[in-house]
Amino acid sequence: MLQQICESDDADICLRVLAVVAVLYRPVTVAELTALVEQLDNFVNDLELVREIVSLCGSFLTLRDDTVYFVHQSAKDFLLEKASNKVFPYGNELVHQDVFSKSLAVLHKTLRRNMYKLQEPGCSVENVKPPILDPLAVSWYPCVYWIDLET
Repeated sequence: MLQQICESDDADICLRVLAVVAVLYRPVTVAELTALVEQLDNFVNDLELVREIVSLCGSFLTLRDDTVYFVHQSAKDFLLEKASNKVFPYGNELVHQDVFSKSLAVLHKTLRRNMYKLQEPGCSVENVKPPILDPLAVSWYPCVYWIDLET
């Protein structure tokens, strides 16, 4: 299955997606994935194309409710243990470092004071309705895990 991906025209981007998803601490949404994989930077406004790229990794990854998961823990284990030379040619530490750098860039670009333009800053979180195009959608993973990513 990995050989098939490696021989495809989309091998570079698929291997990068597999590498990043393998080192993440939790499944991520398609929007979050675009923020964490440098090769997907140009697809931020075309999430359907990102879904297609994930589907090209279908032997290893699956989409449920627009979230990227491994099809099974054994698929992730295989990539980390038996196929690491193909998926992590320069080591998984470098992938962690890249995700860390991308996370900091995302946080720097998206976070600002009063993100949701609250009229009453002291209101309860239950009363806050995120905008339809949530500016934090790509930032959830970096907001929580950026500090754990540095190796």
